[in-house]
Amino acid sequence: MKLIVLTAEQRKEVERRRKKTLDRRIYQRLTAVLAVAAGHTPEDIAQLLGVDLAQLSQWLLGFRNDGLEALCALAADEPSSSNP
Repeated sequence: MKLIVLTAEQRKEVERRRKKTLDRRIYQRLTAVLAVAAGHTPEDIAQLLGVDLAQLSQWLLGFRNDGLEALCALAADEPSSSNP
């Protein structure tokens, strides 16, 4: 899995959104981006977040290809969630 390198501005924006969100799914995705950028292994991140590596990879690929807005967008068919 490729390392994600965030600028200081990008990191602040990810942290701001993570702090602001009330949706656990978005919180998990943003946490994953920060954890990969901090150098944690995919296996550790997946275990911490309670997801499998395929799901983690999908989130990170979406972030790399489509950016933060895409990562924070939820598909209509995803089950709803409450606070992180």
